[in-house]
Amino acid sequence: MISRAEIPQEFSSHRFFRIYLVSREDLFLFKSVTSIERVRDIEDLIVLVETGLDYEVIIRELENQLSKDDSLRSLIPMTIHQLDLLMEQIGTVKGLIHLMEYLIGRD
Repeated sequence: MISRAEIPQEFSSHRFFRIYLVSREDLFLFKSVTSIERVRDIEDLIVLVETGLDYEVIIRELENQLSKDDSLRSLIPMTIHQLDLLMEQIGTVKGLIHLMEYLIGRD
C-alpha cells in the first residue's frame, strides 16, 4: 500500500512533512471491507468505480493481506455483500465481476 500512495504536487517540496494520499484501489478496498451499508460509503465506492480502478491491484492486495492473516477471511462475505449492493446501484462492471469471482473462490 505504501508503494501505491502518492504525494500531491502541492506538498512535494515541503521540508518538514510529507502528505501521502492512499491510492484509489486501496481506498476502494478499505471502504468495501469496513462499511456496513452506509449510504455515503456506497456513494464513495460508486465514484471510485467511475474513476477507473485497477482490479488486479485490489486482488493482489487482498491476496497479500489474506496470506498474512487468515482471520481476515471473515471479511470476505461482507465484502461480497458490499459488491452486490454496489452492482445493484451501478450495474455490472467487468472489473467488479472479476473481483466478485475472486472473492467467491476464496470464501
